[in-house]
Amino acid sequence: MIRISGKLDNEMKIPGAALASTIKVLAGLGSLGERVLKEHGVTKIDNDKEYPSHLRARIFEEIRTRFGKEALYAIGLEQGFLMLSLVPSIGKFIDDFRRKYKKELLNHSNFSKNLKILDQTLPAWEKVTNDYLGQMRNNKVRSKLNFIKKGPGKYDVPIISSQVVKNKDFFEANYSVFLISMFSEMFDIKMSIDEENSKDMDNGFSKYQYTITFKQLQKTRSYKEHLAEIRFDANQLLLQRVLEEAEQQKNIVQRQKEDIEKLSSKLGKYLPPQIHKALFSGQFDTGIATKRKKLTIFFSDIKNFTSSSEGLQPEDLTRYLNEYFSEMTDIALNHGATIDKYIGDAMMVFFGDPESKGEREDARACVNMALKMQKKIKNLQSKWRNEGFYEPFQIRMGINTGYCNVGNFGSEQRLTYTIIGGEVNIAQRLEAAAPSDGILLSYESYAHAQDIVEVEELSSITMKGINREIKVFSVISDFKSKKLSKDKDEVSSVKSKKDTLESRIDKLEKLVANLVVNKK
Repeated sequence: MIRISGKLDNEMKIPGAALASTIKVLAGLGSLGERVLKEHGVTKIDNDKEYPSHLRARIFEEIRTRFGKEALYAIGLEQGFLMLSLVPSIGKFIDDFRRKYKKELLNHSNFSKNLKILDQTLPAWEKVTNDYLGQMRNNKVRSKLNFIKKGPGKYDVPIISSQVVKNKDFFEANYSVFLISMFSEMFDIKMSIDEENSKDMDNGFSKYQYTITFKQLQKTRSYKEHLAEIRFDANQLLLQRVLEEAEQQKNIVQRQKEDIEKLSSKLGKYLPPQIHKALFSGQFDTGIATKRKKLTIFFSDIKNFTSSSEGLQPEDLTRYLNEYFSEMTDIALNHGATIDKYIGDAMMVFFGDPESKGEREDARACVNMALKMQKKIKNLQSKWRNEGFYEPFQIRMGINTGYCNVGNFGSEQRLTYTIIGGEVNIAQRLEAAAPSDGILLSYESYAHAQDIVEVEELSSITMKGINREIKVFSVISDFKSKKLSKDKDEVSSVKSKKDTLESRIDKLEKLVANLVVNKK
């Protein structure tokens, strides 16, 4: 990152027109220039104002970092072409030179004469250049350059530049457009920088030490064609770097996407799926907020956990517990439950938020879930016994329907999505009172599921903080299973009756046959 001095009074200023032309030639790279200016509070450029040089330096730094020095060179060329029309003094000088030496420009072979023309032209060209560069200044220093002749066609060119040394490719391309426009039909022009003796100064300036050589041209050429070739090659390199950068960005985005998916998957194990989905789709508010809503609450735990676990090795206990919770969780999610928490060997889920099918359907879904769990537990118990688990887990369950406070509870630092209220305590109390592998329902839950389960009403219970008696119903069986069993019995009965009728007909036929024989 380029360091910007805090002494803004001494910071180099650049004309608004120069900054605007830079933004214009950056159009091919999207809104990069406008974005950097906006970050620094500049939304519109006034050509008549002056702007601190760090704005352009920051833009060039991002271009160099993302697309390399090739991008700076290509942009420098484009700004050079733009300046031919935007800076009248430069454009006029070049046009006047070409008119004055029109014949000489057609004869590149007279090297000595061309060198004299060069020596006569450079002092005036230096002044025109410095009139423009001098607009980049502070109260002590101005940008400028000098042509110091070191031999025929060879010049040392010290420059006070408005660009840091790392951005030299921009200056080279920019200035080469002017030199090529004047002299490339006479000379083969080379610019080379002495990097050891080039360094950044304070307040945005830099000292460049260049050597520019004008060698004899070996064949006739058009300066326009020469510039077009240079421009084409520069744009090809820029395009290559842009494509490489785009591929890099694509790979970065893909890696970020994969990382987010991995993180999402990990977070999903700690959050209810409904909340997890809503969070990542931006539909869930993470503020501290709750609402009052009628829900159906389910609690389950392992009744004989202590006695069952005492005879198990820790590894086996962990395996059986994980298998139990995995199977129960799959059933809960398949029925639309919101997993609230696991508390030791207990499990708490609820229906009705953040997604609900209505109070009745939520309650019925909860009861169906409990019946499915009850059936699955019996299968697991048989499986575990075959694996050597002598006293497998016995599960008890409690279900209640009532109004709860549901939402985000906690602090600004950490939140928990959960439910609280007396109705939650009722569900937990029912679970604690349930028999092994049994299900207890409150009347509020049973009322919505009367056609699903056959129950036995137990004695009502009272609880501190609850101003009503809680009617308790124990699930004996579900009607669906009972109907299947009844249908089997009826089929068996019909079959039995059919067999009896056929037997009686056989006996009757035998009796008739005997009578006929005896009569004969």
